[in-house]
Amino acid sequence: MGSNISPLAAEIFMNNLENTIFLNSSILNKVSFWYRYVDDCLVLFNGTIDELNNFSNFINSIHPKIKFTLNIESNNSLSYLDLKISRFNNKFNFDIFRKSSHTDCVIPFNSCHPFSHKTAAFRSYFHRLFSIPLSPSNFAKEHKIINQIGLNNGYPIQLINSIFHKVRIKHLFKNLINFSTNNEMVFRSLPYFGHCFQFLQKLFKKHNITISFSTHNTLKLFLVNNKDQIPILHKSGVYQLTCSFCNSSYIGQTGRKFITRLNEHLYLINRYSNTNIYNTNSAFANHILCSEHSFSSDLNIKILHVCNKGSLLNSLETLEINRIFNNNSINCLNEMLNLNPSILLSSKL
Repeated sequence: MGSNISPLAAEIFMNNLENTIFLNSSILNKVSFWYRYVDDCLVLFNGTIDELNNFSNFINSIHPKIKFTLNIESNNSLSYLDLKISRFNNKFNFDIFRKSSHTDCVIPFNSCHPFSHKTAAFRSYFHRLFSIPLSPSNFAKEHKIINQIGLNNGYPIQLINSIFHKVRIKHLFKNLINFSTNNEMVFRSLPYFGHCFQFLQKLFKKHNITISFSTHNTLKLFLVNNKDQIPILHKSGVYQLTCSFCNSSYIGQTGRKFITRLNEHLYLINRYSNTNIYNTNSAFANHILCSEHSFSSDLNIKILHVCNKGSLLNSLETLEINRIFNNNSINCLNEMLNLNPSILLSSKL
């Protein structure tokens, strides 16, 4: 489900699967009620256990990749999503269902999150409380649980009660008052950097602009891109080599791996270290050989830009050469040392 179109494609597929199921008129007569939410179906089946098993075998035979599992009511009770549905005296009773693994953890009240984000869970809880036809006893029980969740996470009871009454009033009057307005609301999203942004939200609201806050520190950054990272020396781009004993530096570029180009410099240094040859195809190696200085591949290489081979790579190399050329404290070993920096690059340095 990594693609944005995946939910839509799944919904289209399930609709087509349901159409195939209901084309069978003999089975359709046994189904009194069918409701599906994503991949969870609530079905009232008017038949025997054997007929129900035949129905299950039929829908599981439609597509080899789709398998339905049966969850039959037990003691006149059945859990569906966050509901617990019970039968008593030919009537249905509803209650809120929570799994045994449910922790009742929400965003702590003292956390650095937008206020609307912190109260969203309670607005959702109370919206569900007023939307489901609960009995008075189940309503009171669920209301008490919501209050306890808030207290456990540091929320003042006054705030929880305020949210409760706001949601209650909204549900009471949603069918009585026309909430339409002549002014169309404009929605914008901003990153959240602290409580001061709440005042910014109020300021925009005066101009009929609704601000929703977002964060870049999401689980997607940690879960989606979970492949092993490529080591920096196994990438390509622009690099800088610095002599261990003086202020001489060399700027280079490579469309191959950094480690490959570095090994070529080291090979020339090691090969001609005990000779009188100082004219290799590496300006940096020539400096090390001529001055009898040393170079540490672990400490004296700096990756300046990671970039693939192309015009951008050439431009970045030229930019860095001009940068150290204009730095009087660095001795530039590049061949462009004798060239005057361009006016454009000089203005950017």
